[in-house]
Amino acid sequence: MQSWSAQQLLFVWEQGAAEPSQRALALLDAAFPEKSRDDLSALSVGARDGMLFHVRQRLFGSRVTGVAACKKCNEPLELTFEAGGLAIDAGDAPAESFTYTDGAYELELRLPNSADLAAIKDLPDIESARKRLLERCVVSARLDGEPVSVDRLSSAVVDGIAARMDEIDPLANVRIQVSCPHCGHEFEAVIDIESFLWAEVQAWAKRTLLEVHRIAAAYGWSEAEILGMSARRRQSYLSLIGT
Repeated sequence: MQSWSAQQLLFVWEQGAAEPSQRALALLDAAFPEKSRDDLSALSVGARDGMLFHVRQRLFGSRVTGVAACKKCNEPLELTFEAGGLAIDAGDAPAESFTYTDGAYELELRLPNSADLAAIKDLPDIESARKRLLERCVVSARLDGEPVSVDRLSSAVVDGIAARMDEIDPLANVRIQVSCPHCGHEFEAVIDIESFLWAEVQAWAKRTLLEVHRIAAAYGWSEAEILGMSARRRQSYLSLIGT
């Protein structure tokens, strides 16, 4: 994975701000320049998210702290976990396709990827999105040896496919067990690394641009000159300015 400068991370932030649906791929493009955008888009969601955990670890460290609301009393809870155990390289990605059988059903499927998520993001409800995703990921389906449409798959088969995908690509749906200290309710909190990491990048970008603004206003230096400094040196100048 390539290390990047403050200028590069700000450029990625600009790209993601302009194209929200491409934020994950913009981060991976910058971190893994040896891989094409097409290759990154074709990664399963879990493989992509595992690489995003890797990026997060390199940018902000392994320890992750976030906030979730209790599903029973709605009180805010602090979540803390280690990103290092979830980080993977693309070489560790699961296979793109797999077979699944259930009784007389025989299916060939592939794991969902970023293009699939982009295709369902504007659908009106979860059921429509689930159906479209299944249609995209079913390569072939047979019932008693005869081709069958996705519409004819039983609900039990559809649930079985989803469970099998979770087994093969577990990082596509990361959950951690949480116990609410307020009401004692225990539940699973979903960790959306794309949204979480992007919020951190955005907060970093806003802090950094504010630092650039204050230093430039005081000394007249260019953005490139200020961003070329280490974070420690920028903080030293900010202390001299009195901020």
